[in-house]
Amino acid sequence: MLSAVTLVALSLASRVDAIQFIQDYNEIDRPSFDPYGTELRRIATAAAIIWEDYILDDRTFEFDLSWENIDGDRVGEFRAGVFVDDAIVFDTHDSAGNLRNWFFDPTPLENEEYGMLQSLYRNGASEPGIAGTAPELLETGYVGYDGSQRLDLLTIALHEMGHFLGINLGLGDSAFNLNPATLGGANVSVFATDEPWEEFEHLEVSTALMSDSATQGFRRLPSAIDILALWDESGFTQFDLPRVDFIGAESTDWDGTLNWIGGRVPDDDNQVFVRNGGSVRLTGDYSTAKSLAVDENSRLITTNNTHLRVYGPVSLGGNFTGEIHLGNILPGGAPTLEAYSLDVASGLVNLQAPTSVVDVSGDLYIGSRAHIRGDGTVKVGGTLNNRGEITGGTLFPLNAELTVRTTGGGRLDLDGDEESGRITASLGNLRIEGTLLENDPFSGVATIEPGRTITVTQPWSLDGRLVMHGGAAAASPAILGGAAVALSGQVETDGHAIINTTVALVDASVWNVEGTLSTGSISGSGGAHTFTKTGAGTLVANLSSSGAKTFEQGAFQGSINGAGAATFMPGAAFRLIGGSSSPITLHGAGDSSFLSLHKRGQGTSGLSGLLTIERNPNISVDAGGILTLSGGIMSVNDSGFIKSGDGELVISGPGAGPIVADIRGGQLTIAHNNALGAGRVFVQPLGGGSLALAEAVTFANQISMVQGRILGLGNSTVASDITLFPSGNHTFEVPQFDHTLTFSGSIADFGGGASLTKTGAGAVALTGNSTIIGGLTVAEGVLANHGVIASGATHVTGNALLLGSGQFADVNVRDNGRFAPGGTPDLSLFSPATVAIRDFVLSAAGQSRSELLIQLGGLTPGFGHDQLLVSGNATLAG
Repeated sequence: MLSAVTLVALSLASRVDAIQFIQDYNEIDRPSFDPYGTELRRIATAAAIIWEDYILDDRTFEFDLSWENIDGDRVGEFRAGVFVDDAIVFDTHDSAGNLRNWFFDPTPLENEEYGMLQSLYRNGASEPGIAGTAPELLETGYVGYDGSQRLDLLTIALHEMGHFLGINLGLGDSAFNLNPATLGGANVSVFATDEPWEEFEHLEVSTALMSDSATQGFRRLPSAIDILALWDESGFTQFDLPRVDFIGAESTDWDGTLNWIGGRVPDDDNQVFVRNGGSVRLTGDYSTAKSLAVDENSRLITTNNTHLRVYGPVSLGGNFTGEIHLGNILPGGAPTLEAYSLDVASGLVNLQAPTSVVDVSGDLYIGSRAHIRGDGTVKVGGTLNNRGEITGGTLFPLNAELTVRTTGGGRLDLDGDEESGRITASLGNLRIEGTLLENDPFSGVATIEPGRTITVTQPWSLDGRLVMHGGAAAASPAILGGAAVALSGQVETDGHAIINTTVALVDASVWNVEGTLSTGSISGSGGAHTFTKTGAGTLVANLSSSGAKTFEQGAFQGSINGAGAATFMPGAAFRLIGGSSSPITLHGAGDSSFLSLHKRGQGTSGLSGLLTIERNPNISVDAGGILTLSGGIMSVNDSGFIKSGDGELVISGPGAGPIVADIRGGQLTIAHNNALGAGRVFVQPLGGGSLALAEAVTFANQISMVQGRILGLGNSTVASDITLFPSGNHTFEVPQFDHTLTFSGSIADFGGGASLTKTGAGAVALTGNSTIIGGLTVAEGVLANHGVIASGATHVTGNALLLGSGQFADVNVRDNGRFAPGGTPDLSLFSPATVAIRDFVLSAAGQSRSELLIQLGGLTPGFGHDQLLVSGNATLAG
């Protein structure tokens, strides 16, 4: 409660260049509600302070103050003294003899009990009491209501003091004329009520303090029309209205006196309104206001050297919009708006100059129809509540950046209390440097346009939408940078986009990528989150997550780790870079050329988790690259896979189900006996693919070769049947001389005319029955036949060695070839054999010669010496 002593101190501290009231309490009556006049004196002092703040003429008004039972219904009365002192008295009893129900406001200078509202001339144009061309924004009342039946003592005190100050026309006068200099040059009069001669006149404006109305529950404070009407009788010339409107009567200049109702440029004592539908321009170095409201499609524009300090709140818009533009694109100066609080209900705050500053020591509110944008800095000392939009950049310059920063204990609620706010980097970049509101993920929309960046310098959470519109060229990407982001919302991109920070998955997230989105690490733990990739574009990332990962469209390039399985739906591609440990499911696209899993570039990558395949996905490995599947493969619905690309695919884990491997390029290396389960292998002519067996592998799956090779990388065995198609060249190769690749099954020529070539320094051993109508050529190393080659000629050339204890059709040894029936690959062991041949040719030509090596060690054929049984012709010319 403001005591009488405090109010007296405030009164004594009021302006020296202003009117002054001096009161003397005169005890006429001692009502029970205020027997010593303490409350009356306190409220009268508050009323004096209010009037003294509005009239700056140096004049003193002395009066007696008292309680009195006034005759009639009047609640207060100013009595002009002739031979006695001027006096203001207040009624103690109503006409029925009941005590008046006065309200003694404990804080009379605050008005917190009342919702004070302005009345403007334009809203009461039917008022009969105003003559002339009054400005539409002329204030005709300032009234509030507290819902009670009490009579506000402050209102009555202000009213009676108004009579004392000049609302007291002389005889024969019927109107109060207002000084044109206070109304932009307009001539305006206010009619007076027709009162008995012994009573003072009132203003014939129903909302004015100086009207003849005194209603219980209402508070009226001096309005502009109450204050300016004093000029006629009192001659006051210096008015300082509490609330001033810009009317632009002579120009758009803030510093033009005729542009303001009241005829005075605002200062730190004025509530300022800019709502004339036009613009006001600040060009001075320093301007002040108590508060500022810009509304009704009006604009406040400053130059680069302007500093506007508002000691209270600044508000923009309401039912209409308001705009504030700070600075211009020319260099120089630091245009500044400094305010206690900023409420942008609807409209725009535009920081045009790079040095622009909006410095809010308290709260900053951005409504759903409001926008802050620009090139400069916004400082917030309280809470930023963004229901609207914050945009980095302005029309010029093109490299603009808006920084939003907290000061003191400030906090940023970037999506607002309705979780719908937007942050955007479109015309420039946006940088968020402040402290974010705790435990409040961003649920709004963050949008980044081509070539623009949003940077958040502190770790943050996003469960709304991140929209990145990158450029068509890689040189103009949309970029999100700064500290790590915890994501559980939706990412939408097109063009080229970059997330230049780490991403932690905390809940379900959807990544709709059109174009290319590159990011670093995407991680998540706990299993509660899910990751879904949609869109036809490519996501480049290292994804490590314990939650489920689903790829519905487009491509994912990088690695996938974590316990949660990753599923690639038809039409989604996995471009592997590095190693991956997550279980992977590939659904083929129904198009054999679509690469469902693509190991990019050279070097070695691996999938250590289980690979599940369905609908025959294409697995491609680039030249010089190696992809190892150590977790094995599981087939769904008897699905196989296509191996393409010039690189190597290694399966070192077990297979489940009948897995069909279709080799169309590069090399498929089997490093586990059960790598393909009960499936089979096709080696296709496209690219001449290779099937390779690692050390100690026994491969029991059927093999069909249209064109390609079987490669022995150690001592391994093919324990299945092989079908050779006649349309291509077939090769068995063992590169290392001390390795042997054994074929224990049959080799069948499907359709006739298939040919087979043995290459490499190592040995191939045939123990089954073979039909190779197109012929078998031993070009390098050793071929040991311990089975039956029922058809087709066997050619031995180029220092190669043919041996074995089996049966041949025709044998042709030429060009330095060698034939040793029985024997071992290194010819070091005595192992004679009986070999049956249909036709045998040993030939020499030029410098080349061929050899037939017969082991002699005993008399028994096939045991003591080699026996060559030729059922047809034998030609020996080697």
